[in-house]
Amino acid sequence: IVGLNIWQILPISDTSLYLATNDGLYQFNTADEQLQHIMRLTDSRYYLTDNNIRDVVPDKNGNLWMGTAYDGALYWSPKSTRFVSVLKNRFDEGTAETSLSSSTIFSMAMDDRQKLWVGTSNGLNEYDSDTDEIRSFMINQDDKSPISETTIYDIAQTTPGELWLMTYDALKRVDTSDGKVKPVLSADDQAQELLDSLLFSIHATGDGRLWLNGEAGLFNYDPERVRLKSANCCRVCNPVHL
Repeated sequence: IVGLNIWQILPISDTSLYLATNDGLYQFNTADEQLQHIMRLTDSRYYLTDNNIRDVVPDKNGNLWMGTAYDGALYWSPKSTRFVSVLKNRFDEGTAETSLSSSTIFSMAMDDRQKLWVGTSNGLNEYDSDTDEIRSFMINQDDKSPISETTIYDIAQTTPGELWLMTYDALKRVDTSDGKVKPVLSADDQAQELLDSLLFSIHATGDGRLWLNGEAGLFNYDPERVRLKSANCCRVCNPVHL
């Protein structure tokens, strides 16, 4: 597909994909290779400022959460084509319980309790759709540092009650009950060096392991057995979204 930056791919059937791109949301039919432009964000009535959709996550009802570059998280129903915005309130600091820590979103994930986790340029957020409340963690109070260890580029869940974050500086393990960072265990110094190296993306498997794609290559990490195994690819892998 020429001319689009595709940030995320979400399968919706055996032959159909949602594509989150720099020009909004597309649907691609793999059978006939037809591409349909579903929406461009700046065409909506919400006065959105940018068309980049960086991540898409489905909920149990088949609706989509979309993470944007500057306008927070948008909730969209394919049946009604209706938006609901969950934005950082830039002017009222007293609404932290209903606001994201930042409107610049890089990653999202739905956990085993159907809570939406949102990784932003500054902080991790848990959104409860039943109560419409947001809990925010890992916030950097230094406004002069737009990119820091609290910038979260990717989120994955391997087991209930725990999240893995790909941040600006390292792989992090977080307890979902209180948002506290837990140690990332390694068998030796060499494995720890690989875990601390620059990552491009992370992906959770169904058996509790993680695929780590980064500057040092492609690796499979088993947190329970504290084992890191190379996938025998090239030393430096191209950045791809797993």
